[in-house]
Amino acid sequence: MKKFVVFLFITMLTAMLSGCVISKTPNTNDVSLPSGEQMTFSVTVLPIPATYAWTLDGAPLTGTEKSYEYIAMGGEHILEVQATHALGTDTQTWNIYGNSHPVANAGADQSADVGAMIILDGSGSTDSDNDIVSYQWLQTGGPTVTLINADAAVAQFSAAVAEESVLTFELTVRDAVGLTSTDTCVVTVSKSNDLIFGMYWDGAQEHFISIDIENEEINDISTIPGFTNLFGNSAFDSTNSYYIASSNLGITFIDSLNGSLIKTIPDNHGIVGLTYDKTSMKLFGIYWSGTQEHFVSIDIENEEVNDISTIPGFTNRFGNSTFDPENGYYITSSNLGITVIDSQDGSLVKAISDDHLIGGLAYDTTSKKLFGMYWNGTQEHFVSIDIDNEEINDVSIITGFTGWSRDSAFDSTNGYYITQSNLGITVIDSQNGSLVKTIPDTFWIGGLVAGY
Repeated sequence: MKKFVVFLFITMLTAMLSGCVISKTPNTNDVSLPSGEQMTFSVTVLPIPATYAWTLDGAPLTGTEKSYEYIAMGGEHILEVQATHALGTDTQTWNIYGNSHPVANAGADQSADVGAMIILDGSGSTDSDNDIVSYQWLQTGGPTVTLINADAAVAQFSAAVAEESVLTFELTVRDAVGLTSTDTCVVTVSKSNDLIFGMYWDGAQEHFISIDIENEEINDISTIPGFTNLFGNSAFDSTNSYYIASSNLGITFIDSLNGSLIKTIPDNHGIVGLTYDKTSMKLFGIYWSGTQEHFVSIDIENEEVNDISTIPGFTNRFGNSTFDPENGYYITSSNLGITVIDSQDGSLVKAISDDHLIGGLAYDTTSKKLFGMYWNGTQEHFVSIDIDNEEINDVSIITGFTGWSRDSAFDSTNGYYITQSNLGITVIDSQNGSLVKTIPDTFWIGGLVAGY
């Protein structure tokens, strides 16, 4: 103990006689700090008293105290203090390495169609130190989707959501010293009014397809093992984005986003003329029992088929039907003419006389008109049907056009009547009956429905 005291006394005496820095904080000459972080730098010198002059990168700093509060900046900097005392001047220098925070960039907000593949691009994130070491995407809002490459700068997902939605995502970037930054991106998903769905048989299996009217593309979505579409006529559940068809499996529900089989409801009747009412969220159809036609509702959630009524003297012609959601009318072509049925109780509302055997019925919710086609023996006629006034009006004749399957759909946004013909998938302007376009179809696609 005595030896230590003697050693300390000699050390301090030497310092007082010659002058020196006996302590410093921090105790290393090289310091790394995250940008924005504050640290106290100080020195203790002998002999005392002393005055202190601080500089940063050679520029004088205010204050003459033995300590200095430094707030870190990005890049390399030199902090220096000169302590002047009775025996001279001592200098302490620190080399400070300031690490900047990264800046996350999740990309611009986006709008996309239901079912589209969405790219989340965080490659615009920056760091002045160029030391970003990780990316992490997290969904923070909207119906859950599956992120692919969520730990990469660029992630993606399929907007396989059942309805129009707003999805939000957060990107977090981290640098080599653990500094982080976040940014958000909003993806608004809406249903495309130009997407039509249908099916075709290739000789071995049934294909479920989508038709992009605007880009005139037919895209295979899936094949369903053991599935055979029986009648071609189909419906679309816009609430869940389900394509619904009558098949050998029963009433068959297909996810229009990925083509997977959702469910089948047993059907021993051979139900045709399927239509979906988005108001009641029920499916309707008809079947022939051998003696009379039955009008039925199908409870999708509980998977029940319920007879609503039988209509004396009624025989369905083509199986093709449509729905007027405003009035709750199920509309089909029968031996009675254009037949309008109240979906609530199955009663016959009216029958509009039809000597033409009009098929391909499709209802436009915008104009509140019914459209269809008939063959007069030499050419195909496109007609509109005024339900209230019970009038059938020829709109146009399309040269060289022959309707094939009587399966039709209606694009209410553009006022397009869409059907299958010898020309391919045929798009007709319902206002004047002119041919808008044809999309080549070598598959004989049937069961056309508008996907909204």
